[in-house]
Amino acid sequence: MKTPPLRQGPFLLQPAPLMLDGSEGGDVTDILYLSFDKDDETDDDGETERLGVVLIVTQDGKVDVCLDVDKVEARWETRQVSVSRSMNMACILIPLQSPNAELPMLAVYETIDLGLINILSTTRPPCLDLLEGNYPVFLPDPIHGDTVYVYHGFGVHAVHLYKMLRALSNALHSISSGAGDALLTTLRSPVSAEVQQVVTTFSVERK
Repeated sequence: MKTPPLRQGPFLLQPAPLMLDGSEGGDVTDILYLSFDKDDETDDDGETERLGVVLIVTQDGKVDVCLDVDKVEARWETRQVSVSRSMNMACILIPLQSPNAELPMLAVYETIDLGLINILSTTRPPCLDLLEGNYPVFLPDPIHGDTVYVYHGFGVHAVHLYKMLRALSNALHSISSGAGDALLTTLRSPVSAEVQQVVTTFSVERK
């Protein structure tokens, strides 16, 4: 097939991610997609069911944890060929993609505050303008697949997703077993990711 791939998006985040106190929102500096097997269960096609997690980090130290509930699959531009009845048999290619197509959605599970605003607010006067040069990036742990490191201008944070993923996996497994209220109960009392600052490079005295 020589049909070009279809560009999908923009993605709709539901519910809207929270804003951090003292911040007007920063630019997104990195995005990471993680895929986890749900207890090695297989579907009807013999494939292992996976839970997709999307992490988004911004300059002000905000990490949004989103769930890829509706799996995004590759699509191609579908076109309709119309042939005229003249002697010169012309073909017209008409894109069938509707501009009002439903946007793909990511479910926002939680918003993590790395505490960078609080760190920069401890100086006198506060030096929040340093966030303009802050560009956090993700680095997955090479051994533990449920641990992600966030490198930024003021140190390194570790985000541990194990307990959160275990709770979601158990809830989804309960749904497949017939317990429809398990996921709702989990979302009402969500299990948060564990955040730990492992390296600090910011000096209050030297700003």
